[in-house]
Amino acid sequence: MTDHTDDDFFDDAKSEFPDKEDLKDRLVAIFAIGPVGQRKSEASGKAYDYVETVTVVLDNGPDGTSHSELVPEVEGLPVVLHGFQWSASGVVARTKPRVGTELALRPVVGRINSMPNRRKGFSDAWSIAEPTDDDRRIVRDFRVSLLKIRDDIVAARERKDDLEPEFA
Repeated sequence: MTDHTDDDFFDDAKSEFPDKEDLKDRLVAIFAIGPVGQRKSEASGKAYDYVETVTVVLDNGPDGTSHSELVPEVEGLPVVLHGFQWSASGVVARTKPRVGTELALRPVVGRINSMPNRRKGFSDAWSIAEPTDDDRRIVRDFRVSLLKIRDDIVAARERKDDLEPEFA
């Protein structure tokens, strides 16, 4: 048996995880893998939908400065966020109908944006903007990576029944 120190035996849990703010102005490809669920707002108690996704970050924003510690710079390969849950209504509206269909294997592509809420006192509204022709060129540059991610999603679906862990 190999002797290990604690540091190579486990990873510390992180207190923070990526959020939509870490993706503002960035070009993303969103695979809507599900599940879909609901949570209650802490502020109002009102229920809101969320969709679990594989969100693929394809650039660092139009000016190259939109990145964070939690979602680092895209440098040659995309940044892939597995299990990223979107609750922004503009993103949910575009992704929720895809869950469980073959459309889930075609990512929704665009830039994450926000704008002031029409209702005074409410937080900003978040959505995904239609890609420009330049954005579409960037997506095409990542075609091989996106097809690999799609293939990984298909393989994970096929393995779902085989996920029972075996312990020696």
